[in-house]
Amino acid sequence: MSRLTTLLLFVGASVVAILFVKQMIGWFMFINAAMVIFLLPLSFFRFFWWRFNVWGELAAIVLGLPLSVYVWFGLDYQNPKTHATWEGLGLLFGLSFLILTVVTLVTPAESQETLITFYKRCRPPGLWGKIRGHAGPGSEPVAVGPMIINSLLGIAACLGLTIATNAIFVGQWWKVACGFGLGSVMAVWLIRRAFKTQTPEMIAHELKLDHEASSQSTDRAMLS
Repeated sequence: MSRLTTLLLFVGASVVAILFVKQMIGWFMFINAAMVIFLLPLSFFRFFWWRFNVWGELAAIVLGLPLSVYVWFGLDYQNPKTHATWEGLGLLFGLSFLILTVVTLVTPAESQETLITFYKRCRPPGLWGKIRGHAGPGSEPVAVGPMIINSLLGIAACLGLTIATNAIFVGQWWKVACGFGLGSVMAVWLIRRAFKTQTPEMIAHELKLDHEASSQSTDRAMLS
């Protein structure tokens, strides 16, 4: 039943997109860009700044929708006759960056134990020097070069699939073929690189961290 419902929703959405796309451009841009842009600094701060905390995440999630609605529709940044698209998106990104930074700095940091555990598991690059010093040996950050290459491959894969699915609605089948071809090649390349970089030492390190986390959870349960 759930699969049938999903199929019917997809068909209905496709019909709306084909018949009413010109009247809904503002909403499409809002859903696919304006709502997402406010969360981009959240994704960056979470992995590149040790000071970022749960209050910053809550601020992004709680304030993202109302501020996006206000900027996009209240201030009429959806109107291409008065504002370029990048103006509204840039304003939302700047607001998010500022709000998340201020909220994070005026609220307590996460506990050092939590930060050290997170760092040992992910070994993120960026502003983690204070935590890296307490993480012990073997906790050097992941190499940035391969991470950037993997990110570009993932972006290319998503771009290809997005182009392909959008081209279906306008009947540009050569774009469908090229998009799916690009997305498939980039996705396979990314998966092969991801598995290739999983050395036995890295797997053993992950298992060790899982065992330590499980032991800590058991100790807390026994103490409580």
